[in-house]
Amino acid sequence: MNILVVEDEPLAARLLVKTLARMGHASECAENGALAWKMFQESPFDVVISDWEMPEMDGLQLCRHIRDYSDTSYTYFILLTAKSAIEDKVLGLQAGADDFLVKPLDNGELMARLEVGARIITIHKQLANIVSSLHAARQRFSELFMGLPIAGVTIDENGRIQEWNRAFESLINLQGEMIYEESFLEKIAPREMRFEIEREISELLAGKSVSDYEWRFIGEESAERYLLWNAIPLASFNGTITGAIHTLIDITQMKNAERKALQYSEELERKQIELRRMNELLHQQALTDGLTGLYNHRAFQEKLHKEYLRAQRHFLPLAVIMADVDYFKNYNDSFGHPAGDEALKTVASILRETARETDCVARYGGEEFVMALANTDLEGAFHVAERIRKAVEAFPWQLRPITLSLGVSAIRPDNQSATELLGEADFALYRSKQEGRNRVTRHHPPSDSELTSAA
Repeated sequence: MNILVVEDEPLAARLLVKTLARMGHASECAENGALAWKMFQESPFDVVISDWEMPEMDGLQLCRHIRDYSDTSYTYFILLTAKSAIEDKVLGLQAGADDFLVKPLDNGELMARLEVGARIITIHKQLANIVSSLHAARQRFSELFMGLPIAGVTIDENGRIQEWNRAFESLINLQGEMIYEESFLEKIAPREMRFEIEREISELLAGKSVSDYEWRFIGEESAERYLLWNAIPLASFNGTITGAIHTLIDITQMKNAERKALQYSEELERKQIELRRMNELLHQQALTDGLTGLYNHRAFQEKLHKEYLRAQRHFLPLAVIMADVDYFKNYNDSFGHPAGDEALKTVASILRETARETDCVARYGGEEFVMALANTDLEGAFHVAERIRKAVEAFPWQLRPITLSLGVSAIRPDNQSATELLGEADFALYRSKQEGRNRVTRHHPPSDSELTSAA
């Protein structure tokens, strides 16, 4: 595929271009959105991989320009960003983006996204060909009306057939059969539509024209066809309606093309739904620890930072609990890593059951766990930590008892960052380890004493 890379960081741009070349794609590079938009107008691309934040014109503006540009076939647009919030993705989708890639890039994910893009582009091209065929078919029908023989038949004021041409004979397979004075309605109208068509004929004989009326017609050989019916009333010199003239055009080919176009459209919609589902799954996997199902280290850091800013802005309490499984290395050495994994999953389950819906629980790494407790002060967090410690201690462990050491910290006026708050909980955890394990330690400023609860 022909790909346009839009990246204002030269090193990142060169690396991405080389990666695409190894995958077999031709690519060009633009250092900002404005230059990319100029290049796109001169020579459109199959795929655009654009950074979100750039000078002169950002990725969202570039995406909107490309979506408004109607002179080209469909371009698959991938936003390259460090943003991961749902609202950011919604903003990108509203601008017309098809997909997202999170920095730093993963080559396997890049290849998978491009494969999805290739399938979507192919479907769009097929759909464009169908639409073009429909347009050409409609043009041909228009030419038939203007100069080519079409099926025509006249009726009198009683709805009886008076004249017809050979095109009409061929259309309904008369083969020279005499149909003079036979009912037009009974001869060609489908039984299930006769009441509706009879009403149209009555209005036609009252002076109202019939325009582009479609019906399904099944001949003697049971071949299903679709007819386009047009009719105008015929009047005598004094204005009296004496009958009507009808034209019938076989639009079966056009209807089949429309049906096929609808099938392609539905397939495209299914692909887009699947793509959105996969994006949501990938996003969830990026935030979740594979073993325990809790948030992972990265997700916790992001959520703690947001909670910290919210607490600072609204003067709300915020606390952090750090927990570590006591003597876990010895447990692994004694019973094996599978048993250790099961123990970690059990601890994670206890933490999840103890936490409130508003609390953020994560596996911080190895045998360490962490919780962020919104609207909770130091004392409240201490009691939560105590409940967790007691629940783990009381659990009926099969191989040998497992305990937790925990450290608790809470936001203070002199806290400088979420990182500092987390570090204080880690320091309190270290004190719990020093003082015998299986206990909870509050963190206090150096001027205060630390209080410890033990089993």
